[in-house]
Amino acid sequence: ASPARAAAAPEVTARVWFPDNPSLEFVPGKPARAVVGVVNGGADAVNVTAALAALAHVATPGAPIFNFTAQGYRLAPVEPARGASVEYALMMPWNLPPHEFQLSVSVVLSKEGSYQVQGVFNETISVIEASKLVDLELLGLYAMMLAAAAAAAYGGLQVAQKQGWVKRPRKGGKAKAP
Repeated sequence: ASPARAAAAPEVTARVWFPDNPSLEFVPGKPARAVVGVVNGGADAVNVTAALAALAHVATPGAPIFNFTAQGYRLAPVEPARGASVEYALMMPWNLPPHEFQLSVSVVLSKEGSYQVQGVFNETISVIEASKLVDLELLGLYAMMLAAAAAAAYGGLQVAQKQGWVKRPRKGGKAKAP
């Protein structure tokens, strides 16, 4: 028999925060630490069973494009009028483009054989590029612009020499002494 899906702990409040990413900006391929805080306002103890998260496009938040691994916990039950916090590690996919995404984090609570999935975070986050010491793409762009400018200058010099505006240098001759 499967456990009941009734409300395990409607009196429990939960909150999540990202101590390493308070501005909600994440870098692809880098781990992000989420801390899930749970406060039991009910009369019975509850267990924090697991935490899970999903990432979706902002335009379609109900259709996840990436599900993070659920992390299970074996904590002592959270007694009434007490709180507990658990850490949940998120590894942002390395191939995410810089863009805004919808991140939803949920916690699974259990009490006397019943389970409840409670959403604790459902907000827009920004995925940004990692800061680089040397930006090779920009360096390549500058090199291409410099090569184009040099080619234009050389072409302009050739035209000016053909028109007689600039004299051509003499070849192979030594300067005569006076």
